[in-house]
Amino acid sequence: MTESVGISLYDKKLWHIGNAGIGPCFGHDSIRLDLSTGTVIMIHGFRYDPKSHGDNNPHLSTFEHWRKNIIKTTSAFGFGWWSCPGKWMLPRSLLKAFLAGRWNTYRYAWDLAEDAGRELAKIIAQFPKPVTLLCHSLGSRVVLGAIESDLALPINRVVIMNGAELRKTAVRIVRKRPRIRFFNLVVEEDDVLKRFGERFVPEKGVCIGRVGLGIEAPQNWSDLNLDSLAFKVWARSQGWPNVEGDNPKGYFDHWWTHKHEGNWPLIHALLMQGDISPPRP
Repeated sequence: MTESVGISLYDKKLWHIGNAGIGPCFGHDSIRLDLSTGTVIMIHGFRYDPKSHGDNNPHLSTFEHWRKNIIKTTSAFGFGWWSCPGKWMLPRSLLKAFLAGRWNTYRYAWDLAEDAGRELAKIIAQFPKPVTLLCHSLGSRVVLGAIESDLALPINRVVIMNGAELRKTAVRIVRKRPRIRFFNLVVEEDDVLKRFGERFVPEKGVCIGRVGLGIEAPQNWSDLNLDSLAFKVWARSQGWPNVEGDNPKGYFDHWWTHKHEGNWPLIHALLMQGDISPPRP
């Protein structure tokens, strides 16, 4: 079987992404061997098409960046899901959202994240050893949905970047899973979450990537406010002097957390080390 770089949920079916191209998965058992070496599972957010041939394909863009610059291991495993891609694919995304009864593509992707979470849970359940999850934005809804499933999942820690899931949902789920260690990278000035992530969803709330869980955070959850003075002082003492959540030269810098080189060593350490104890806000 070819080396696997990921699996994607597309048209309600799972597709294997390997070094020989893309092909259908015939049941979860057929991908068991591919999953045996995975250590970190990567989950993207809004506006991706895992069957695209361009930047919309997470396996060709975002996942490659994370694997090369942040995780630094070939065993990282990408989980893609169709999440209403933009650019030249936007008309099709708008049409599919309309046919599903949603007035905007983000609202439709919010629904699709639930389906993706259920499929992700089935995949994680097959890993023979504990895994770590790395997700961004709406990928946090996929991850937390998977964790809430009734399946016994071998997850040791989760790193969330600019999470779009709402705080009350995250609190409910995280409290049920005290054995999983959560690290939540917070950017208070995340305009994408503030202006879109908290307005185009079916219920009122605040995104965990902008405010964290605050005083509601259980002991297994840490909010890391990248732009707070206290956190910067602590990060510098740990050897990470250039952490930064808000891009001072940009607007709508929702992706700066994983694009900014100064954050890469921090995120790598969170993924690979289980004994990091950042200060509680």
